[in-house]
Amino acid sequence: MYYFIATIFFYLFPILLLLSLKPVLGTKKTWLRLLLVLQVSMIFHAIFFVRQLIGLYQLAKTMGLKSSSYMPPVLELFQMGILIIWPFMFASKWLASKFWAGIPIWLVLLSLPRFVSFETDPFQLLVNSLFCISLFTGIYAFLWLLKRFSDQHKV
Repeated sequence: MYYFIATIFFYLFPILLLLSLKPVLGTKKTWLRLLLVLQVSMIFHAIFFVRQLIGLYQLAKTMGLKSSSYMPPVLELFQMGILIIWPFMFASKWLASKFWAGIPIWLVLLSLPRFVSFETDPFQLLVNSLFCISLFTGIYAFLWLLKRFSDQHKV
């Protein structure tokens, strides 16, 4: 399910970015808020990704592999670093208020050709979609309560 968050981010980020620059439907405020929610949701994907890497490391150690045999190349380490560290930067209000802040993550996802795919099972697609909708709703409510949107003013 958490893998689906990155897939949705990959497809929706450019659309929301364009709509926040030149709103066709709705207001610029709405599209910027949705863009922030999408960027903050990548924190959950980063946590999931770290857990997967820990599992792979434990599997390699269990099989008795040497560290040189399972270490990825430097470029992939850089990409993994962006996918893990950059989403946590959205906790900073300054970076979260920038509409372009998700571009590095999107570029890394674009460079992964095997990544861009949806589940083909209709039931799994429905379950993942409902999971993401509820997650995005919760993130939106949390950000709204904390007054983290750039257009909210503290009273």
